Amino acid sequence: MTGQLGLDADAEAVYRILLKRPRAGVAEIAEGLDWPVERAERTLDRLAELTLVRNSSEELGKVRLVNPEFGLAGLL
Repeated sequence: MTGQLGLDADAEAVYRILLKRPRAGVAEIAEGLDWPVERAERTLDRLAELTLVRNSSEELGKVRLVNPEFGLAGLL
């Protein structure tokens, strides 16, 4: 189903981590998935393009999930 929404496997994996650990940073995401940091950054950029995450205004270098009710609704 997520493929139909424009989420590839990488985007889905990162999104799921952020659902479990909303304050995770890029390094934490990369470590949790055993990925290079660059891959996690590219995936977060893709999620931002889809308006599923946004840059944190409170913590530099971190992102926040957009409320899934709103973010996923925009993809539908």
